[in-house]
Amino acid sequence: MAAMQGPVLVGYVVALYVGIHFLEGNIINPLVQAEAVQLPPVLTLFAALVFGLLLGPIGVLLAAPLAVVLLVAVNALYFEGILGERRVWPST
Repeated sequence: MAAMQGPVLVGYVVALYVGIHFLEGNIINPLVQAEAVQLPPVLTLFAALVFGLLLGPIGVLLAAPLAVVLLVAVNALYFEGILGERRVWPST
């Protein structure tokens, strides 16, 4: 639709799309994940970087779920298994 109005409006639409996508992907999504699964936002972004380097685009898509699985595994195997500390998970 914007292309019919002129190239300046196309530029505005592209800039708005990129800005909203950046805001949603780098600020809103990590904060929601931090609330929902108690995964710190910095860990989510670090996981996306690491899994993206290791597995490519599929790693970026699976970064948050894989980070949660690793977090639960570390808590269950290390904190509860070796240290004997009981982790209290937040209720939903």
